[in-house]
Amino acid sequence: MAHYFSIEHLQTVWLNVRNWLLDNVLVLGNLIQLLAVLLAFALARWLGSRAAAWLLARRPKHAGLRLAQQVIASLALPIVWLLLQWLSILVASAAGWPHLLLRIVASLLTAWLVIHIASILIGETVWTRLVAWVAWTIAAFNILGLLDPTIAALKSAAFEIGELRISVYDVLTTTIALALLLWAAAYVARMIETRVGSSKALSPSLKVLINKLMKIVLMGLAIIIAVQMVGIDLTALTVFSGAVGLGIGFGLQRVISNLVCGVILLVDRSIKPGDVIAIENTYG
Repeated sequence: MAHYFSIEHLQTVWLNVRNWLLDNVLVLGNLIQLLAVLLAFALARWLGSRAAAWLLARRPKHAGLRLAQQVIASLALPIVWLLLQWLSILVASAAGWPHLLLRIVASLLTAWLVIHIASILIGETVWTRLVAWVAWTIAAFNILGLLDPTIAALKSAAFEIGELRISVYDVLTTTIALALLLWAAAYVARMIETRVGSSKALSPSLKVLINKLMKIVLMGLAIIIAVQMVGIDLTALTVFSGAVGLGIGFGLQRVISNLVCGVILLVDRSIKPGDVIAIENTYG
């Protein structure tokens, strides 16, 4: 143990570390990349402050647009910095210059932006942590140069159903896309519900009907888009969906009839939310 703390051993370790730094870190290519990162940061500070001031000078009427405006204005510096970093990566790659440090900075900035935006928009701790883990994992794999081999390995692990080939990569990307699309559909549905609720020209019953229909339509579109991302041809599901619809029609006649009656009551305005309905001695 004393050997490791001797003067000779410490000097040998220091010489090895210094030689490694001189050969791999303190080289001209890395110094130029570091200078490019610092210049991009300085330019992003100058452009970001002006972009944020320009955005905040305009006040959109819709609350959702105001939220997006505030989020983008608060993140103007990292967004502009990331754009400049990717521009420098494209220039360095086209010229054949080394750009590993530029890619590391761009990967870290991208992960930080994704996590920060998710924490603002989602607001739920569990989902925010999940997004953080995914973002930092992808950034780490990209920095280590393992992202492309990992994607290739996930694409190679697949199973076939007839002529359809589904890989693990397709399942993961579709799951993530479905979660994002469902969240976006719910967010848009809430915006529409707020807008419809503030309208004085619509009756309460019609407002309820519009909100319910918009939620169903948006959720259905999100699922259809996610399914198409896997490569499943929806025309092949027409016969199957017809058979399922026929079975549901026979098995759930009472439920469907009640649903149709409810829609009719909402449309013809004979009963609206807030009315008191009395049947013999029962009312509500």
